[in-house]
Amino acid sequence: GIVLDVIELDKKVCLVEESSGKASKDSRHAREPLATSLAHINSVANNRRKGRKDLSPVVLELAYAICEDASDDAQAARVIAEGLVGAFEALRRYFRQAAQHLERVDPYLANRAGLVRRLVDYEESWEVANRYLSQPPMLAGLHAAVRRLGALLRREPAFEAMVQDCDAELFMVLPRLMWLFFLQSPSEHASLMGSILPDCLSFGQGALESDATLEVDWLLAAHRGRGLEGHVPSDSCGELADFTRALEAWSMKLQRHCPDDWNRCSAVLLRCLSAGSAASASEIPMDVKAEICAEVEVVEICEL
Repeated sequence: GIVLDVIELDKKVCLVEESSGKASKDSRHAREPLATSLAHINSVANNRRKGRKDLSPVVLELAYAICEDASDDAQAARVIAEGLVGAFEALRRYFRQAAQHLERVDPYLANRAGLVRRLVDYEESWEVANRYLSQPPMLAGLHAAVRRLGALLRREPAFEAMVQDCDAELFMVLPRLMWLFFLQSPSEHASLMGSILPDCLSFGQGALESDATLEVDWLLAAHRGRGLEGHVPSDSCGELADFTRALEAWSMKLQRHCPDDWNRCSAVLLRCLSAGSAASASEIPMDVKAEICAEVEVVEICEL
């Protein structure tokens, strides 16, 4: 069956990777049929998500290539790539352990909780990688946002605390910051913002024509409860108050137009900020062997 195919393909990939390295051309070619077979299993067993079969190995190999790249200016790409590679490797580890208990685990793949959890993670990670790594303009916008947020993190203790604590207020501030970055440099952020909210330029044009460019420092000060006083000239307070109301409305639009797109984008941004991380965000810490044994116990109980 397809499970045996995956186990045999993974053995071949392991041999090639050990002899020539994961980044080699031979390893890339060896992983392709394995990735295709895992996509097939995803379409059969992933009952918690879309169950896509079109998880192209091309995106996976792009992620492997980025993980091998040592450049420091590609943090967002690296976070996305490590997420996909980590999810793929987690699936491989699962099947290696499952190979020792094939006669005792549930033959109906969708009943295997550990497998389904990893398939969900793999499909989500693949979709994020396909969306950003395959589209250079959007990836460039993501890098620009990460750079600006990183600079703000280093400069503003209040924002750093929000990120570290994953404070609820962070999720109010983040979309507003994205709008401010866009207004300050539309060309740099247009592809990313437009992918989440296609009519973003209509707000950007109106805000730029009004010449009411709200400062990032002021936004954070306002969230600390200090208000406008002392941060902007008094004769500008009315105009900035009007702008703030418009900013709030458009922030809600950014989040609500397509929640999945916004959630993916904000998740990548926060992973870059909070981790730069040593461990992959896709990594599932549960012990694989213990999980397989639990699945075996469920089958044995059902057979009693």
